Amino acid sequence: MLNKIKEYIKNNKLYVLVMVIGTMLLMIQMKFVVLYADDLFLGVISKQGFGAACNHLIENYLNWGGGPTPFIAIIFLMFRIGVWKISNCAMIIITIILAVRMITYKRNINKGIIAICMWTLIYVLNIYISAETLYWLDGNLAYVLTAFQMIVYFYYLYSRIIMKTPAKKYDYALLPIFAFFAGWSGPQAGALAVVAPLALIAWTKFIDKQKIKPIYIISWVVALVGFLVYFLAPGNSARSAESFPVFTDYNIIEKILYRVDSVWNLMFNFKIYHFASIPFYLYIAIGFMSVITTKKCKEEKNEKISKIINIIVKIILVFLVLNFTVSINSETFLPISNLILNFNPLSENLANGTFSIKMLVPYAVTSIILIISLILAYYISYKEKNPLLIIMFASALLGQAMMLLSPYSPLRTTFITVILLWISIAYLLSIILKEKISIIGIFALIIAITYDVKVAIAFLLLYYILKNIEEINNKKELLLIGGLFIIITGITYIQTLQGYRANAFIYHENLQRIEQFKENPSEDNILYLKEATDAKYGFTGFVGVEWIETAVKQYFELGEEVILKYETGGVE
Repeated sequence: MLNKIKEYIKNNKLYVLVMVIGTMLLMIQMKFVVLYADDLFLGVISKQGFGAACNHLIENYLNWGGGPTPFIAIIFLMFRIGVWKISNCAMIIITIILAVRMITYKRNINKGIIAICMWTLIYVLNIYISAETLYWLDGNLAYVLTAFQMIVYFYYLYSRIIMKTPAKKYDYALLPIFAFFAGWSGPQAGALAVVAPLALIAWTKFIDKQKIKPIYIISWVVALVGFLVYFLAPGNSARSAESFPVFTDYNIIEKILYRVDSVWNLMFNFKIYHFASIPFYLYIAIGFMSVITTKKCKEEKNEKISKIINIIVKIILVFLVLNFTVSINSETFLPISNLILNFNPLSENLANGTFSIKMLVPYAVTSIILIISLILAYYISYKEKNPLLIIMFASALLGQAMMLLSPYSPLRTTFITVILLWISIAYLLSIILKEKISIIGIFALIIAITYDVKVAIAFLLLYYILKNIEEINNKKELLLIGGLFIIITGITYIQTLQGYRANAFIYHENLQRIEQFKENPSEDNILYLKEATDAKYGFTGFVGVEWIETAVKQYFELGEEVILKYETGGVE
């Protein structure tokens, strides 16, 4: 066994090194994550024992939600927070390992390069998404855990059906268990745990012309049952009726019209959701697909199909170039910005009588881009004889499109879309490396659109300088891109680490103040606490929101009469 491990490390040095470094960085980051908001509310229940946790699971299912994640959070809170932190690190690591295994299957690609891509995409994730998913206990279990459950179940099927790993007797027990809990996880992950495996089974049956073992159909049915257990929970209806009564009464068309501007902004509007939100990852994916398709079209024997695909690719490239002009922030290009990025709220304008047909143009343009992107994803998958790209990419889009029927979609709800786009991008990178395709131009364009035009221009200048000195090859391009990614990743990671570290110190100082107050209460019953340095780095504080203040008092066993206030310059 030891010899096998040594041999594996020897053959995968870069991969092992990247996984070790990535894990260490994640563990360092997690060191400064603390409890806040819902964590404290659930922590009160955790102190009441396992029976209270079970009661909350039932009450939550009947009155407020359909999933088990609050129950899981309570169980974690019965232990030290470090137990959850280890669990979170494990989920991220396993997700990367499974993604790398699927992506590199039958490909002579260094696993380390794909792992670098995955870790980089994780560490540059927009702080407003990562703070409420990767680095928040309750949000982590609601989004990261549910996405993890879906991916593990999908990988289980993928490994058996596509990778041809030998079937085991325990599949008949484990697959349905994995399937049920993937389905009964959350709204987005649960639905995708039904849709993605179904797409995999359909591809195997109708494209690969292979027989499907009964256990795979059984597991899919069990996943569907699990999702229905979540979807039909009385708590979901009760929560919507209480929190969003007007939206609940809308029909499907009314809901879509009410929500479409918010959802479309999340997917396409890099002017609002700029670096490392969905637009950043989506534009990288469709940019990579366009250059790969251009390469594959040259090998296409059917001239008619080749011409159609080339036209489709040109539409994508025109769209990206138009977005580039918007990113320059020049008044000259304001009409273009309004044309493709100005998503007016349709429901509101219809109600006010201010609707015009021009308001549909941005939705029509971007919808066409989505359809074209799906066509490209399918074309590449068909040529590669592997369904991974089309399933991951389509699932990513579906994971966000589902929010059209949800009353609201904060940035944390984009996590499952983002993680599936990560896998899509890493898969596309593996093809680019295999085919030795130049991606400098398209990559620089994506950076210009969603991050910083100056960085993109500097990147292109460096590329052309190197090219004039010596004909550039794929390895040099990879080093150039890798270096840029390391710089961007390093800047983002350090900022996040410093932000969480500063707030963690304030959090622990507040804990000391709470203990001191309990031992020696002030006469006016006012407890002064320090405010977070920057609330976006995880620590939202203890003061200002009634239910959070109540949770703080109950969790730290303060009396209801205690008044919580942030200290000012004159209060020590």
